[in-house]
Amino acid sequence: EKKEAGIEKPAPKMGVRVLGLDNATNKTGYAIFEDGKLLTYGVKTTSKDISTAKMAELRQWFITMVKQWDIDYIGLENVQLQGNPQTLITLSKLLGVLQVTAYEMTHTEPYVVSAASWKSFAKIKGTQRQQQKQGAQDFVKEKFGFVATQDAADAICLTLYTVNQVKLNTMITF
Repeated sequence: EKKEAGIEKPAPKMGVRVLGLDNATNKTGYAIFEDGKLLTYGVKTTSKDISTAKMAELRQWFITMVKQWDIDYIGLENVQLQGNPQTLITLSKLLGVLQVTAYEMTHTEPYVVSAASWKSFAKIKGTQRQQQKQGAQDFVKEKFGFVATQDAADAICLTLYTVNQVKLNTMITF
């Protein structure tokens, strides 16, 4: 993986940059594309219990990423119920914090992407979560030629989907 926090010195900006986050309670996958090409990816880890303090920490990391990488557009994975209502509530709160922060930073509405949308885009099959996670890793290996962790692979797929939405909605060509 790249540096865990993604706080590294980026190359000079040459085009449109898109940051995508695959939110989770303790491992947030991220990816950054520039003009449709993958620049960096990785995982930001926090404690499993996402308290208000941890949300503030993740928000600060997010602000640093957006500023440091000079991000133009942001994709955030939408929440879904996966059996634990408390996790849904926690991730919903985090999504709200990140949506508002994304808007404040970029002055554009962030793309809130359903898991079903990016998985369909990447042609990920399977009904079991583990099958889908493996499908995302296989997609990244086939498309980019390297093996990523499950969280990073999900973020790469989600961000690539967001890149395509940016192209469709803005008429930007990469």
